[in-house]
Order: sequence, then C-alpha cells, then structure tokens
Amino acid sequence: MYNKAIKNRSGQKRPPLDALTRAFYSGVRMHSMRFISKLAIFIFTIFSVGCGGGSGSGSEKDVMIYQFDLNDSDHRWIVGFADYPEGEEVFYELSSEWKQLPVPLEVLNGINVSGNNHSDDLFMYIKRELSGLKPNTRYSLSFNLQIATNADSGCVGIGGAPGESVVVKVGATSYEPLANQQSQGSIRMNLDYGNQSVGGSDAIVVGNLANTQTDCIDDIYEQKDFDNVASTFEVFTEQEGTLWALFATDSGFEGTTSIYFTYLEIRAEEM
Repeated sequence: MYNKAIKNRSGQKRPPLDALTRAFYSGVRMHSMRFISKLAIFIFTIFSVGCGGGSGSGSEKDVMIYQFDLNDSDHRWIVGFADYPEGEEVFYELSSEWKQLPVPLEVLNGINVSGNNHSDDLFMYIKRELSGLKPNTRYSLSFNLQIATNADSGCVGIGGAPGESVVVKVGATSYEPLANQQSQGSIRMNLDYGNQSVGGSDAIVVGNLANTQTDCIDDIYEQKDFDNVASTFEVFTEQEGTLWALFATDSGFEGTTSIYFTYLEIRAEEM
C-alpha cells in the first residue's frame, strides 16, 4: 500500500516510495502490531486476575474483624444478668459501669460487671450488635478477649472455687439475646449457653477466671487472655446482615464476682 501515489492538499500526486522507505515503514508497522498485541495480552491478563478469572475459585469469601479497646469507651456494649429471681437485683448486688480499673491496673479503663451469686448459677454478660456482614450467610467466628480478674487459683469457696468455678463463655446469635422472666419467677436468657462449665449451641466455654495468684488473700487484679482456638463456632446472620455477639461468665461460685472487660475482638469469616 505504501507504493501507491497519495494526493497532497494541492491535488498533485506524490511519487512512489523507494524500496528503503518501504522497508522502513514495513518495519515500523510490524513493531507496532507486535506492541499492540502484547499490550492487549497484558490488559487481558490484568483484567482476568482482578476478576478472579483463571483460578476457578469464584468470588472471595467475606471476612470482617471487629475490635473494641474498652480503655477508650464502652463502645455501646450492653450489660445484662440472668439466672436469678426476678426483683432480687439489690440482694444479688448486680452492677455495671465503664470505669477505671483498681491498682495495679489503674492506668486502664474497662467495663466492670459485678454480682453476688446467691443462686449458685448467676449469668453475667455483655452484648452488642455487629453489622456489615452478608445477609442470611453462615460465618465462622473467632473470639479474642481480655478480662481483668482478681480470682486467685486453687482457692476454696462456697459451692465452688472463685476462679475455676466461674467459666467464661463467648457466642453469637442472629437475634438479640434477652433476659426475660420465665417459669417460677426466675430471669432466664432466650438462647442456649449451656449450664456453668458446659457450653451450648449459642455460646461456648473458653476458660475460667482463675489468675496466676495463689495466696487467696489479696485479690489482686490481673489481665487474662481468652480465645476459642480450641473450639470452632459458627452462626448465620439475619436478613439485614447483622448478628449479636456475647461475652459472659457463668458462675458456680456462691460469692461475689467482679470483673473488667478490657478488650474484645471478633473475626467473622464467611463459610
């Protein structure tokens, strides 16, 4: 095509290109075509990788991580109590407050939850709704938390030990956990968290409140870490893509338990 005469603006015909010039344009054309071809392959590759193409794995699984440093504020966690007679809140000394921790942890703040377990079965918990998940979807949850506890190890108590007989439970539901009056005037939860050292379908055991102290006298507070690495937990979200997380203690010790939640973390991974 390069040897055809091309009219210029004045209407005069340009002379045909010589062999050297035709070779030059031919080389330019060849290199241009190769460049365009390589560019097209590169763009297609980037597009395929970005869209997950070629792996056959489909879309990525949804993962959400919720972290709450309770030294800053209570982050809208709600405190509740169950497994005690209705109207006996004062007798059971039920209380909760976001406040400064005692010595030697006075540089920290946390959610204090406290109660005197006259029923030998007091359930104390905090709950919060989590949003941003896929609706009607099954998730595997990983929990990490820190609790400041003054329950020494190996101590003797009424009904059970103040440390080992008060277990820590974690869980979640697609509906809001509520404490309501049930049969015989007792306050019960609307979820299955088992009983004391045994977990249930909505909450599992991750440890107990016993710290590293053993003198059973001074009741010094220590931070203790908990997680559910040894136990899997799965839950379905509801139609709005939310669920309710729960952290709790279930007591077999007939005395006062007063703890501070200082850090909470939930990792939700789509199944």
